[in-house]
Amino acid sequence: MNKFGKLLVVSGMLTAMAFFAGCGGDKKPAEPVKPAEPAKTEATAKKEKIRLYTDEQLKKMTPAERAEARKKEYRANLTPQQLRAHLITDKPEHTKFEEMSKAKYPNLKWGSVGHKYKNMPVEGEVLYSYTRTIDDSAPKFKDDKGREVKGRESYTIKVLYGACKGQCVIEATDEHVVKMDPATYKKPKVEKSTIIPFDKTYVRHEENGKKWVTHEKCGTK
Repeated sequence: MNKFGKLLVVSGMLTAMAFFAGCGGDKKPAEPVKPAEPAKTEATAKKEKIRLYTDEQLKKMTPAERAEARKKEYRANLTPQQLRAHLITDKPEHTKFEEMSKAKYPNLKWGSVGHKYKNMPVEGEVLYSYTRTIDDSAPKFKDDKGREVKGRESYTIKVLYGACKGQCVIEATDEHVVKMDPATYKKPKVEKSTIIPFDKTYVRHEENGKKWVTHEKCGTK
């Protein structure tokens, strides 16, 4: 048999094997083709920012007008919960507690204001923290392990704003922490006090998984 004939025989055998393999036994079904995922664009990955003013409009404003315009734009891009928390900065109580934190310990030069609205007992409640800390003038010394450390001192006022209509102040407490020498660095000196006791007319309710509040002061029912 010549070379060409041998190739025909081998080809025929392979074809027959493929045929019988296809007819007998269980055949594994072909996996469905997964549709291609759409490419993530910047528009889908990040929500487009809402603009209330053009750059040209902002340029023509006074510094005070521009600050107010930017605040409005910022709030336009917040979720309802975030907006509720941010609106507290417009309340006179907010300014009062921030000034109180500054006045209590004038030696604490650095300040910050933070808030928490997630994982609160009732949705709509916001816990604000008005904190003051000592600056770089804090003394350096060695701790009980011989390491050089820097003293620390902080004062924080925590204010609970309610989930009621008026976002009333429900409770206010403070905490002063001193770690300014080897002794207090190891065992901090901590002083806590109540500025405004918890308002007993503010009541949290829960029924069938639903939570809400009532508050006599602002008429929330």
